[in-house]
Amino acid sequence: MIEAAVVAGLCSMGLTPVRIGVVPTPAVALMTRETGAAFGLMVTASHNKYEDNGLKLFSPDGVKFTDEVEEALETAMFDAFEAGVAGREVTFQEYFVQLRHSVPVSALRFDGATEATASPAARAALADAAVVVIAPSNPLVSIGPVRALPGVDDLLAARRASVVAVSPIVGGAALKGPADRMMAELGHEPSVVGVARLYAPIASALVIDPVDAHLADAVAAEGIRPVVQPSVMADPVVAADLARATLAAAT
Repeated sequence: MIEAAVVAGLCSMGLTPVRIGVVPTPAVALMTRETGAAFGLMVTASHNKYEDNGLKLFSPDGVKFTDEVEEALETAMFDAFEAGVAGREVTFQEYFVQLRHSVPVSALRFDGATEATASPAARAALADAAVVVIAPSNPLVSIGPVRALPGVDDLLAARRASVVAVSPIVGGAALKGPADRMMAELGHEPSVVGVARLYAPIASALVIDPVDAHLADAVAAEGIRPVVQPSVMADPVVAADLARATLAAAT
């Protein structure tokens, strides 16, 4: 998929890319030099750390660009790209994949949400389930689109006592993804207290990790009961204990 995108981009620039298949890095360097190519390019292997994956570039003589040069190129590319998107609307896929959620967010819009409706089965589940658990996902762009559907918040608020949320923010940071930065950019406190403010209208309890236990009173002050429980699911035992504690928190 990445290879195809790279090839398409090179072709659009009038270049003729030559694919040499799955080969080790030295092979790319050798082929670049021996064939007289303008440059060599390799999609790196996934066994590296994710931040080290991407594209390796080679000069015509087969010498890999230094990390400093590659970083300078990357910075220049992203600076130019970000300047092009500043102040305009982008889709979530553009933001998350193409821009790697590296640009600040000034507003959210869920296209079509006000015209859409939850299905009868979904509404019945929200109304009749013994407990509704709001998973530790991004409250703005994962849970937010569901809440944007007409009537969903009303259904949850009507049964608030049996709705429990698990905070996606632990120690002031998201365990994964841009939830903490996005909350701050949109004017929400990136903490369990900020999450409490978002969920207090529809949930009676918020599960927070022990690292945030000192904020329990502040969470309670937002009108939602804090439940202190290890929430970083590092192994199946912790995950099972979290599930039991979350279900038990419903009153």
